[in-house]
Amino acid sequence: MARILLLLLTVPVVIAFSDEDESKRTTDPIEIPNQLRPFNGLIGEWRGVGQLKRGSRQGAWSEKTSWGWGFADGQAVIKATAKDGQRFRSLTFQIEDGNLQLVQDTGDQKLLFRPKPSSEPQSSKLRIFVSKPDREGVSHRCTIRQLSEKRTTILFERQTSAQGAFRRTAEIGYTRSGTSLAQTESSRRECVVTGGRGTIAVSHKGNTWYVCCTGCLQAFQQNPDKVIARYLASKKGE
Repeated sequence: MARILLLLLTVPVVIAFSDEDESKRTTDPIEIPNQLRPFNGLIGEWRGVGQLKRGSRQGAWSEKTSWGWGFADGQAVIKATAKDGQRFRSLTFQIEDGNLQLVQDTGDQKLLFRPKPSSEPQSSKLRIFVSKPDREGVSHRCTIRQLSEKRTTILFERQTSAQGAFRRTAEIGYTRSGTSLAQTESSRRECVVTGGRGTIAVSHKGNTWYVCCTGCLQAFQQNPDKVIARYLASKKGE
């Protein structure tokens, strides 16, 4: 039984599309903002362990978090939804007026973060976001570290005054679900929509392509020919 489950997790399911509904596929593919591309490595299913204090099990919890692309109203976003999470219901990367934002929805409130101001560009694997002080002068900081293709951490901190230091409120360590340890960066398949890690196979006009999440699957279904054409054009430019 365990071997069967492993095969189901590692062998992509091929979804085929007929040409019967070609006339309905008139939607142009949504452009993928470059500011969102560094977070492609987050797409997928993750198992998380949260800790209030590093190394302490007091107050610790487990959660399952799913990251995926979303396409609506002409905009692309990357969104995480957490099951049994204690720090957020969702985290959303979005572009507003050309600027990258991170929105943390806790269920009780929404916090808006922007990239930490810096004279040097942030690493694609380490991103720091800060919120503006609220009426009481409290600010929040969120640090996302993509340690590898299979490991990520998110650190939440709080500052109670402009002169005070940011203090840790919780950190969540994530391990990617359903991946083969033998898989390497060079051997992975690419998502035809975003260029991310392709995990779902789709068949169109006799050819097989890959997408990374259900959001990209829907985007592919809307206009597969234009999605494929744009993907091939991007590969020629590399």
